[in-house]
Amino acid sequence: MGIAPEWEFLRQESPPIDILPGHLHRYSLELTSHVPGRNAVYLLRRFEFVAAPHDRFGTILTDRSYPTRIEFGYRSDLHLYHPGLTIDIDSVQHLTGMQGFYASMRVQRDTARGDTLQWLALHSVEDTSIVTPRLAIEVLHHPPAAVVLHEPADSALVRVYFPTDTTTFTWERAEPPDPFHNIRVSRFDTLLYSDYVRDVLILIDAGTLIRSVKIDSDDHGRSSQRRMSHKELAKALLQIIYPHRRLGDIIWYVESSDGLYVTSSTEMPDGRPGHLLMTDRVINVEQVSPVADFHLGQNYPNPAAGATTIPFGINEGGVVRLTVHTLLGERVAVLVDERMEAGEYRIPFETFALPPGTYICRLETSSGLLTMVMSLLR
Repeated sequence: MGIAPEWEFLRQESPPIDILPGHLHRYSLELTSHVPGRNAVYLLRRFEFVAAPHDRFGTILTDRSYPTRIEFGYRSDLHLYHPGLTIDIDSVQHLTGMQGFYASMRVQRDTARGDTLQWLALHSVEDTSIVTPRLAIEVLHHPPAAVVLHEPADSALVRVYFPTDTTTFTWERAEPPDPFHNIRVSRFDTLLYSDYVRDVLILIDAGTLIRSVKIDSDDHGRSSQRRMSHKELAKALLQIIYPHRRLGDIIWYVESSDGLYVTSSTEMPDGRPGHLLMTDRVINVEQVSPVADFHLGQNYPNPAAGATTIPFGINEGGVVRLTVHTLLGERVAVLVDERMEAGEYRIPFETFALPPGTYICRLETSSGLLTMVMSLLR
């Protein structure tokens, strides 16, 4: 019996449908993000993306491996690797079940300048119609947070008199100190990863902002303080402030680094990089040992051209005066005129301002007077 013409539209044939389980139908592709709620990772830090083959019913296929190609928006931006395997970006990966791949991003794309974000996609080698949507990935910078300086306060005065005195530089770290902190990189691993942030104390000449000394904070850069004896501080100051200057101001601040970025501590309102530190007297002396007899050693080198070092020892604390004179008795330099503890000392002496010739060095203490002859060259 035929179908009436008005019912002819019912004569339809559906296309064949594969409803059998176990056949590849699609892929899943997910990012283990560094930032909750965003498809975002930190620059040059390891991240994970997870891929899996599925059948029509959503079941993850583990019966065999499925040849799959991973596509990238910018191949040069990405370093791709897998634990125990070397993976070429253009190679075919054979997926069996859910697999995680590790990668890191070398470049941050700036969408404000018209760049498109890096993206990933999967497609089947056996059936090129099976392709995942592109997974766009935002790449984030992660500089350490700037620390806030505490002590010594801005414009503080430090009296650098005795080598055994101490000054402690302190500052406050943000918490966390770096955005890459307690990050779970893999969904298959519960370990948390953080950047190691190292703090460095900077002492710089306030006059030129050029001559400087860098010193790790306590605990190899992990601490938010640096405790310095005045012997250490004097050595640093003498590298920053020209040796013939007895007074000098420096600026101190802190740089924090995670190995990729460097962040300076918060600036002062007038634009200075840190706190001003005034010193009313710089110990132009290195104490070598706390016990000594009373003596004045020969300068070295001798003859000297430009700079020399004068060693001496005192057997009891008191006022010490070390001066340099011509053969006619005219005083041309005062190297030490202060109270000092008993011990062995070495004094650097810049000789650029003096004409060549023979000079007398005099050491005066409560124990007596000692002299030494030294020669200066041009």
